Amino acid sequence: MPLHLQWQPRPWLMFVALAALIPAAALWGAALADSLGITHLLIYLPIPSTAPSRPERLLLLDAFFTVTLAFPFFAAVSSVLATVAFDLRITSWEVAARVRLPAPPWALRQLLVAVLLLCAMILFIAMAGHLAADCMFGTDCVPG
Repeated sequence: MPLHLQWQPRPWLMFVALAALIPAAALWGAALADSLGITHLLIYLPIPSTAPSRPERLLLLDAFFTVTLAFPFFAAVSSVLATVAFDLRITSWEVAARVRLPAPPWALRQLLVAVLLLCAMILFIAMAGHLAADCMFGTDCVPG
């Protein structure tokens, strides 16, 4: 059974990427401000380990991982889909894929999407690395 998948860039996905990136960037900004002693915003966030029931703890952990890992990943995927066109064909044991990037000179919209993609990748890698380091070096693997 042949499969043909074709995608054309959707510029409006740039706004989806921006909306997905804002909560993670705000959390990292608050953490940076707290670490420098400027503010104490993180004390107002609920701590999963102090939740009275297991479902509430799981809900708080899910919200934390969604904001810090899932949203930046979703922003990166949305940024790519906002600018890249691709064509995938699978027929009788043959896979053909073609990816088309925008040709230079880039418009302002494409440069903004590239910046959003870079920020999303940095936030995702920073959070994944931070969580991995917490687990590997003996501190709490779970925030809170």
